Amino acid sequence: MYPPQLRKLDARLLMAFHEIYTERNQTRAAVRCGLTQSAMSQTLLRLREIFDDPLFLRTSAGMIPTERAEMIAPAIREVLMTLGRLVGSAAPFDPRESERCLRIGTYQFATITLAPGLLALFEAQAPLARIRFTHAGPAEAPAMLTRGEIDIAVAPFAEVPPDLCKSLLATGEMVVASRRDWAARHGRLDAAAYFSARHVSIVNQGLLADPLDEYFDNTRHKRRIAITVPHYVTALHLVAESDLLATLPRKPAEWLGNVKVLTLSKPPIALPPITLSLVWHQRSNFDPFLLWVINMIRDNSLRLLTSGSAD
Repeated sequence: MYPPQLRKLDARLLMAFHEIYTERNQTRAAVRCGLTQSAMSQTLLRLREIFDDPLFLRTSAGMIPTERAEMIAPAIREVLMTLGRLVGSAAPFDPRESERCLRIGTYQFATITLAPGLLALFEAQAPLARIRFTHAGPAEAPAMLTRGEIDIAVAPFAEVPPDLCKSLLATGEMVVASRRDWAARHGRLDAAAYFSARHVSIVNQGLLADPLDEYFDNTRHKRRIAITVPHYVTALHLVAESDLLATLPRKPAEWLGNVKVLTLSKPPIALPPITLSLVWHQRSNFDPFLLWVINMIRDNSLRLLTSGSAD
């Protein structure tokens, strides 16, 4: 025997609940559900009647879930995911017919690494779709995904909030860029020379600090930072015009550096590889276009993101 309230419930009500819970904003939730403001208000009234609870309280910080809403949110999300899997095969998604715009939040390294290969895949498999890259590093991307401002993010994420999904894509090695005559002027680039030299620190837009210096903070080593810049191309230009060293991922170093005046060397000390992860919001698991994108990127991660070998 089914509870009487269950007869009043349908998937659209659950989707509305999930979007309000995720967005914390009734206007954005209505847009994502394809409803008018009035229709979303009526939907929320029906939800409150069914669950006999206000569910969301309007405050200056947005629509704050009640204790009851917090308790039922995980179960509703699981129900929607199950329903999505059940009906997902009813209408196969054809990427060749999609005119969607994929909004990717990345920082500089991921954009340089990912854009060429992803564009080629779209041109071959989804020629009508578009790609738009937006600056978003690990600090900003989670909130942007939750607000629906971007569809996916690619960056060196450590941990992500529980409403986001994460998949490790690839790792890349680091190289040391120096002026071509650096060794002739200063000798072999060993560990002692590396830490005696002055360095360019690179803090990409979207990052809070140079990950390399965060790593060295946990060791007995410390680099002598002469200048900090936000872009690889600026760092490589400074290296070419001085005795500074720059430590950065191999791929942007190869693509942006002037090989006539620069040397790329294997670091004389062990350094952690740079990792790139794909992150998306759980609601994307119900979106055929985004599911196709996520699976395509994961399936082609080596092709899209693999770096070359060290000199």
